[in-house]
Amino acid sequence: MSSIRDKIIGVLKTFVKFPPIAVVVLFARKYKIIPKLVCLLLSVLFWFYVDSKRLAESHFKIPVRVDISREYAVSDLEKKYISVIARGSSDDLRNVTQSNISTFVKIQNPDLTGAARYPVSVIGNDIPETVTFFPEDKTLFVKVERRVSKRIRIIPLIEDDPDSEYVAGNPRITPEEIEISGAESIVKKIDDISTEPISLAGKRSSFDEQYRLSDGDMKQCELSQKFIDIHFPVYSAKDITRVYSDITLRNTIENVSYTVPRQKIQILVRNDKTDTGLSPDDFDVWIDFNEGRPANLKDDTEVILGLFTVHARSKGMKQIETVVPDRILVKARKK
Repeated sequence: MSSIRDKIIGVLKTFVKFPPIAVVVLFARKYKIIPKLVCLLLSVLFWFYVDSKRLAESHFKIPVRVDISREYAVSDLEKKYISVIARGSSDDLRNVTQSNISTFVKIQNPDLTGAARYPVSVIGNDIPETVTFFPEDKTLFVKVERRVSKRIRIIPLIEDDPDSEYVAGNPRITPEEIEISGAESIVKKIDDISTEPISLAGKRSSFDEQYRLSDGDMKQCELSQKFIDIHFPVYSAKDITRVYSDITLRNTIENVSYTVPRQKIQILVRNDKTDTGLSPDDFDVWIDFNEGRPANLKDDTEVILGLFTVHARSKGMKQIETVVPDRILVKARKK
């Protein structure tokens, strides 16, 4: 210990004889401080460089797109999303996001007999060339069918009624039908599409609004449009009397049973000073099957005949504003 102490004291006595700057210079020269600092700085810079170029991985979950001719459509896809591994330098991977990656299955000669495996491809958009992609699934099962189209009706989904002081009439939809296209097995099962829920709460007058169609059950189909316009009449209850009446079926076929989802119809009658009370017996309400005769019915198979107009007639002189609903969907089955 004494020898080390004596050595330190000797060094300090030596540098005391020189000005401060000279002391620093002499100290640096004697103990080679400058080369050591340069080496340390270079090693740090080299470490940062190596770390930025070090091979790294990032994992992404990417939606799968099927690239296929318009003549065909997909009815079933094994996975809607697949995992993709991106490999490259840590520095390059920092600039790669999910939006830079596209995953697709290209089908040129589809197998129409059932689901078949097709290769998965991954493409990077606006990313460094040093970054490579590897799909976790090299192939996917895809079921392809012929594409078909048809028109389906739109049904407004009414969530609630207006306030008690008001009465809602029949909505008028523009257009009343849209065209859908897709795989044949899917399209043939679809006969209508509903709107997103329509709230009448707080409505005190007739209104026109645009509503989105609810395509939740037909994601694999294409719609000719996704929004429709609706005119909704709203009446003041003090001007309207509501009468609930049974509906009768006219010109039915003897060996056919009919299913009408609604047995009671609202008749909206304009109030006048002569009203002494109204009852269902004051009106005739019916639908006429001469407007759409069922054809080619099979035993125990229910088919949709379509929308039928609801007719109403006052037996007296009452002014019928409208009936709600004014059209009814009817199904039929051969007995």
